[in-house]
Amino acid sequence: MSTAKVTYLGNLRTENEHLKSGSTFITDAPTDNNGKGEAFSPTDTVATGLHDYRYGHKGPRYAGKYGRHHCAGNQNDGCRSTPYFKN
Repeated sequence: MSTAKVTYLGNLRTENEHLKSGSTFITDAPTDNNGKGEAFSPTDTVATGLHDYRYGHKGPRYAGKYGRHHCAGNQNDGCRSTPYFKN
């Protein structure tokens, strides 16, 4: 069963819909890949999803050494995601 629908909007931009809730978000290619960079890039959503999983599904006790030191796990605490690419 599908959980999402992705629609290409042109100019390296997509609309992503969660089928059950109907909520949507836009992704843009980053500016270093000829995109507008006005929304999350697809790689941003992957990195963000890892943090979401840690908070929403596993909780802070499963975060490992990095999570315990960088993401306290209390309400309104947060993490930052920074993608690094090696050429």
